[in-house]
Amino acid sequence: LEQAVDQLVNQGVIPAAVGEYMLANPEALAAITGRGAARGDGNSVRSAETLAGRCLKMKAEVAKTSMPVRDQAVAHAACDVYVVRHGERLDEVPGKERDAWVKTCGSRDFDPPLTARGKQQALRSALTLRALLEEERPFDVVHSSPLQRCVSTAELFAQVFAIPIRVVPGLGECAAALRTANRKSQHRWDHVMTVDEHRSLCPASEFLEPEPRREQYIPPSGATCPGR
Repeated sequence: LEQAVDQLVNQGVIPAAVGEYMLANPEALAAITGRGAARGDGNSVRSAETLAGRCLKMKAEVAKTSMPVRDQAVAHAACDVYVVRHGERLDEVPGKERDAWVKTCGSRDFDPPLTARGKQQALRSALTLRALLEEERPFDVVHSSPLQRCVSTAELFAQVFAIPIRVVPGLGECAAALRTANRKSQHRWDHVMTVDEHRSLCPASEFLEPEPRREQYIPPSGATCPGR
């Protein structure tokens, strides 16, 4: 596996950071390639090669659709934002695990965790994006809704890109359960996870101080909180 990954890094197929992550977390190859658990044998090498093939294909597609930036002044002031949806949520997957959670979630029935598959989806998305971007440190921070399914998704991106997480309450309004127009939302906001709970949920991640304002995602003015 180490030789295969080194070859991919030397050929410029994947960044060094992705190679290091693959070596440290060989089980992640299974999540991103759809193969069985990666082991220290040919399966790991084939998984690495599968990842490389997918990355090259996606890079080619991006190159076809990329538009040149004509205004360099605007380019210097611009900020690239990548929007990622959270992984599979537990309350939408019938089974014993969901039934057990429903019995214990109490007033947080609007805030389900990710399933194991949802965490794999988040990891796969993070690794795929990391492989597509050539910059060593393309992002400064990952902004997240305070809902735990979003924070758990952000955790995988924070680990892969080695960046902190910042919770932005306004992003929570993407969820119908917390939207201002929802009559039950105020009660639910009172039961959203605290900063300390987020840190306990993702102990390996660094959290910046959260955005202090709880604003509408799209207020009457039409300016979104992400845009601001």
